[in-house]
Amino acid sequence: IADSSTSTGLRYGANFASGKNGILNSNFNIFQRGTTATSTTDGYQADRWYNLKSAINITVSQQASTLQNIPNCARFQRVAGQTGTGATALAQMFENAQSITYANQIITISFWARKGADYSTTSSLLGWRLITGTGTDTRNVFTQGYTSQATTGKGSVTLTTSWQRFSVNVTIPSTTTQMSFYFTTSFVGTAGAADYYEVTGVQLETGSVATAFQ
Repeated sequence: IADSSTSTGLRYGANFASGKNGILNSNFNIFQRGTTATSTTDGYQADRWYNLKSAINITVSQQASTLQNIPNCARFQRVAGQTGTGATALAQMFENAQSITYANQIITISFWARKGADYSTTSSLLGWRLITGTGTDTRNVFTQGYTSQATTGKGSVTLTTSWQRFSVNVTIPSTTTQMSFYFTTSFVGTAGAADYYEVTGVQLETGSVATAFQ
């Protein structure tokens, strides 16, 4: 806890609380399937994070982030020389019990991201989506869809080769029982050696302000 009472007469502390961050493996420390894999097949690599590859040859790997207090990140990379294009995603899907806790609330999603030197998307954009539904937690949002599926929040951020922290606000419908959040990008042209983006420190919390990553 930082104490500023000497100079201001006020006390404040960092916003840390059990269960504050709804994203699991939010700093990409856990890769039980191996810290790197290249394929055209959709599925999991980093624990709890699902990869949608649109049959493009993609490598998903754990990398060092160079960020203070967040040592690792995930790299989502199109293999050099590839010409495959189409929408791809790095997604986390929530269980019913977790989704319900955010119903009828404003949430803030924050994350750090940067691009490789050859990142090939239009205007260096990285998209994000927050999908909600009203069904059970037995469904994959990409392969089966959600009951009454809706894109509750979406947008994009502009990446540079340096880390930036981004934050966005979303109002969750009161009937929500299903939820997923994902990054999305559509590669173009022929991939260079560093056609990738990296993300880490992903946080989803109640309220309209991004607080310290936990």
